[in-house]
Amino acid sequence: APPPFNNSHEHSAFLHRLTALRRECQHRGGRVTLGLFDLDAFHSYNERHSPAVGDSVLRWFERTLRQVCRPSDLAFRDHGDEYVVILPDADGAAARQLAERCREAMLSAPFECDGRTHEMTVSVGVVESSAGCVEESFNTFLGCLSSP
Repeated sequence: APPPFNNSHEHSAFLHRLTALRRECQHRGGRVTLGLFDLDAFHSYNERHSPAVGDSVLRWFERTLRQVCRPSDLAFRDHGDEYVVILPDADGAAARQLAERCREAMLSAPFECDGRTHEMTVSVGVVESSAGCVEESFNTFLGCLSSP
């Protein structure tokens, strides 16, 4: 099943899941990686077109991201056009592979509106937990996220 998306009002659900993963990692020595996705030039695109078209872009991107996530990944909308994917038991290489799958999917099935194709791009950051430094890694994760 594809991972659920949560809006920014459900930020606490994301933090709860991240905290649970931190405990699991501390207990069994696992690792977690975050992929931070930000649609490029979305705000200017939204202003040029309309908020309704912008919402359609966000739904298109969410579908695209769902298609490329692993079943164990958890995707959340952080704020606006920013998304976070939690990749349990994954390293930075797995997050970079996810980012590449997302980029390829965006190119192969671009956003279409009013009979026109709009090429959208995304910037991706990766934050990887360090073995033996779980608490420090998770504090870094939280620092990368927007506050509700």
